Amino acid sequence: YPSLPFSTPVVDESDWALVEALAEGKPLWCFSDAAQAFWPERRPPAQLFSAQLNLPHNHRCKGPLADVARSFAGEPMSSESLRTALASGELTLVPCATEADIPKQLEKQVEALLRDGFAPSDIAIVSLRGQTNPGSLFHLGKLGRHTLVHADDPQMSDHIVADTFLRFKGLERPAVLVTDLRLLPAGQPNQDVRMHIALTRAQTTARVVALRDALVAVPQLALGA
Repeated sequence: YPSLPFSTPVVDESDWALVEALAEGKPLWCFSDAAQAFWPERRPPAQLFSAQLNLPHNHRCKGPLADVARSFAGEPMSSESLRTALASGELTLVPCATEADIPKQLEKQVEALLRDGFAPSDIAIVSLRGQTNPGSLFHLGKLGRHTLVHADDPQMSDHIVADTFLRFKGLERPAVLVTDLRLLPAGQPNQDVRMHIALTRAQTTARVVALRDALVAVPQLALGA
């Protein structure tokens, strides 16, 4: 079965031509999620597949946290879902007063997760900003006593991963810290897609560490901030 790293942000026509050539005469499967389409115009070419099926169950991000995540994909969410997610610990909002507080709170949340029994390899810190932004978490190699590695590092299975929402797309960890919300300009396109991708990387718990004003400005999270 041919495989392609679909977490790679760019899959253009030449890539699909290669896939088609490799799959000639063989079964070919493609899994896609329209809610995570950062570039909506880049969709798998339907002519390569003889059938399309919808998967009815979510096996990564479940429960009230999934309800909150789906609200960023345009689905309605009740305030009860947010309250339940917050009360159960599936979602935690960590408001910070200043930018200097953000790395301190990230370190504090990492230490809390480790005390709760999570291993470094269970934790990912996901930036809502791309790697080209100099202030992005992507460029932070250490967090207190912890070494941070990128998602493509050979040692990722032994360390906390710190990467962008796009580079971590398609991957998951039990605990995900979401940050760099402050780096998104007002009216940033695809902000909801970024948050949806980031939250759905979490299998057990997600914690959003951001400036208080930035959290309050997100309609889906404002009641909890």
